[in-house]
Amino acid sequence: MEKKINKENQNRLAQALRVNLLKRKTQQRSRINVGVDKQHEGFFFHETDRGFLINIRLTPNAKNNEIGGIYTSPEGNTYLKISVRDVPEDGKANTALICFIASKLQFPKTHVILVKGATSRFKTLLFQEENTQDLKQKLEKLINC
Repeated sequence: MEKKINKENQNRLAQALRVNLLKRKTQQRSRINVGVDKQHEGFFFHETDRGFLINIRLTPNAKNNEIGGIYTSPEGNTYLKISVRDVPEDGKANTALICFIASKLQFPKTHVILVKGATSRFKTLLFQEENTQDLKQKLEKLINC
């Protein structure tokens, strides 16, 4: 009985460590300075010297994973609306977002970084890519479908 309890405690501790590590990685990624210039602030996607940025309004715990069009906030900022099925706990919705958008754009998910909005519905993703023109065309095609 004592071994079983000890094993359960080890599993809980391992899970807590994984969650803590994921949170730390997300916080480190959110500190990246991507250098957005003021003339492109109103668009939901634009190029920077580090790659390609996309502003997203995420709806977690949705019925389906889907892209819902363009959302304009009362402040005038535009976002790409995306819904994911995962719950917003322990970074699950953020991970689902990265996997979903990377698969839709046929882009390696290891090159997608969440740079802003780890705990918010409004997020900014950085796509680390030198040839941003192909990515931009795929994104425009995906939205127009």
